[in-house]
Amino acid sequence: IKELAAVYGLSTIFLISPTTANKRMKMIEKLSDDFVYCISVTGTTGTREKLAQNIEPYLKRVKSQLKKPYVVGFGISAAEDVKKISGHSDGVVVGSALIKMIEKYKNSDNLPERIKKYIRTLTKPLQ
Repeated sequence: IKELAAVYGLSTIFLISPTTANKRMKMIEKLSDDFVYCISVTGTTGTREKLAQNIEPYLKRVKSQLKKPYVVGFGISAAEDVKKISGHSDGVVVGSALIKMIEKYKNSDNLPERIKKYIRTLTKPLQ
């Protein structure tokens, strides 16, 4: 897949999770072109009530193993999540919460404004 992606000028970004062994993290880092994507929890993506309790030790372990930048995603939907994750990573990914908002308000005239407001709420702790 890496060779095919390169033909089309695409980067390959691989995932690690809280259960990924340190040795495998280093292998995934080598395979990832620009950064590594850290899954915040084991399981499927989607918004959750709160972040996993073991997120900080996990991200400290990631930081100790990787040299490349890493972003964190899966289950991040609130400003408090962004604040907590941003202190332990190079970036935060919010996906499912945005998709749910688009699905809910897809027929609304103010969907773009709702999305802007939500993103401003998420990024406020970073300012």
